[in-house]
Amino acid sequence: HLGTSALSRISASLSDRKNPVIKVKSGQAVINLGEVFLWGKHIGAIRDMLNKAKNLTGIVRLSSLHFSGPLFSPRAWKRTLSGSLEHIAFASPLLPGPFVASRGDFSLAHDAIAFTKVQASLLDTRVTGSGAFQGAPLGTRSLDLDLSGEAGQQSMEWVFDRFALSPEFMVNAPVAFSDTHVAWHEASGASFMGTIAMASGPILSLDLSQTPRELVVRRAAIEDRGTSAIVTLRQNDTFTDVSFSGRLAQTTLSRIFKRGTFGKGTMEGNLRATVRTDRPADSTAQGRLVGRDLVIPWGLAVPIRVDNVSLHA
Repeated sequence: HLGTSALSRISASLSDRKNPVIKVKSGQAVINLGEVFLWGKHIGAIRDMLNKAKNLTGIVRLSSLHFSGPLFSPRAWKRTLSGSLEHIAFASPLLPGPFVASRGDFSLAHDAIAFTKVQASLLDTRVTGSGAFQGAPLGTRSLDLDLSGEAGQQSMEWVFDRFALSPEFMVNAPVAFSDTHVAWHEASGASFMGTIAMASGPILSLDLSQTPRELVVRRAAIEDRGTSAIVTLRQNDTFTDVSFSGRLAQTTLSRIFKRGTFGKGTMEGNLRATVRTDRPADSTAQGRLVGRDLVIPWGLAVPIRVDNVSLHA
């Protein structure tokens, strides 16, 4: 026992006196993270891994524990373990508030962490889900997450401030998300697929990805009172390909975005366009798009009103 932390059913060995190697073949443990956090501040190898944390509390229960490596070089240990989390709270200057995981199961093999049945919160965001990280704990190289939950106004404001997003595009919160899959790899980029329901009514279904070379929106669908539309987009250094089909009521945009007066106009039709930035003369468009009583509030001191517009290509 170390404080309230404890190890049990340990089978271990230590070899080589000059360069001791530890091997733990089996074991279980209950770890009080608050105690480990305080002890770790005085141990160099552990202190380096905790230097971005301001506080860490909660209980980790290890049901399986195996590791081996140089006794005095924990970073070089090969480890496999699994267990559960209870009331984990973590504070860091990188986060806007405490991250709390009330429960969840996890497994770790070398530098890969997988978790399931996690319930977590940050500010006014609540999520449940599962996922996996590669590169833990020293530097994440990829992640794969399946999440459902709700994000409130505080969380949305932090995201917009953290990533320097234009306040004109701030959405009305809370925002509920379900069947959401998020993936990221440091070399290949990120992807997002899921359904987002606004508290004010509109429902968005998104399937998109971004690589270092291009942005692809395979499908962005929006459903609301008077609105049913689908948008696709592919954009890179040489061209932008975009399509719109259906009907979009500007009242839907007013229910989505916190700022901006969109009026009560509509836009409907079926149009596909390809804009070539490398060869502008080869740009093409096909279809029809009709707009009535449109208000364009963004990017201008005074909103523009368009009574009627019709595009045929």
